[in-house]
Amino acid sequence: MNWIYGQEQPEPISYSWQAGQKHYDIRVCVEEDPTGQDKYRWLEVHLIPGDYEYGQIVSKLIRAKYSQDEMEAALFNDIPEELSPIQAWRAESKRIAKEVLEYIQKDVGVYE
Repeated sequence: MNWIYGQEQPEPISYSWQAGQKHYDIRVCVEEDPTGQDKYRWLEVHLIPGDYEYGQIVSKLIRAKYSQDEMEAALFNDIPEELSPIQAWRAESKRIAKEVLEYIQKDVGVYE
């Protein structure tokens, strides 16, 4: 995981303009910084035009928290203690992806 650290709690979704197109940033797993150096830490997913598809958003959210190696190890080892958190995050990623798509639809129009 590549945590991002900051003093202010981030907005869940924001956008920036790059080359005349909106790029969205999704921030998840926002929590207090356990190191104490900053106030908060979070994971971030960057969406560029063309990434506004449900499956792509879900995949990016899952990969923000779990690497390919971590997911494969949990699946191949078939250890419930390892698989359960991944499955829970997958379900949460689906919920977040729906919210993100609703936000984008309101912001720039309908994407499927």
